[in-house]
Amino acid sequence: MDPYLNNGKKQPPECKKLAIDAKVRVVLSSYREKRNLKLIQQCTRAVVLNEVHEIIITDEINIEPGSAVNRVAYFSFVEFIKSGVLMYGDLVKINNTVIGKLIGFDYTHMPNHMNIVIQSQKRKSGKDQAINLNDVISFTQS
Repeated sequence: MDPYLNNGKKQPPECKKLAIDAKVRVVLSSYREKRNLKLIQQCTRAVVLNEVHEIIITDEINIEPGSAVNRVAYFSFVEFIKSGVLMYGDLVKINNTVIGKLIGFDYTHMPNHMNIVIQSQKRKSGKDQAINLNDVISFTQS
């Protein structure tokens, strides 16, 4: 039985958690309309100090763990400067400005890196959002 399934809908566990920070290591600039990312079923993923993962932005709505995502903007690769747990629904901020909400994880490139998918009203690449190397991205409980 899937411990995250609650009345047919994926739900993260009820908890308190620390914010997790990461630094931008690569600024990305491309877009895809038919990416077909397959989000894993799980609502949480642990990350370890110094791990590098990719952040991808979508403007698609009603996406949750287990969904497919097509419309994407490639945002950045980040290096985590704190270990902790990322969770479906986390607010994602860059330099203290909210850019969206974490909606899932894709394992296409594992074990190299995980894709962390963020829902945002602005589907813009990292380059088009003028982010910089070493900018801080924070994942905070909403």
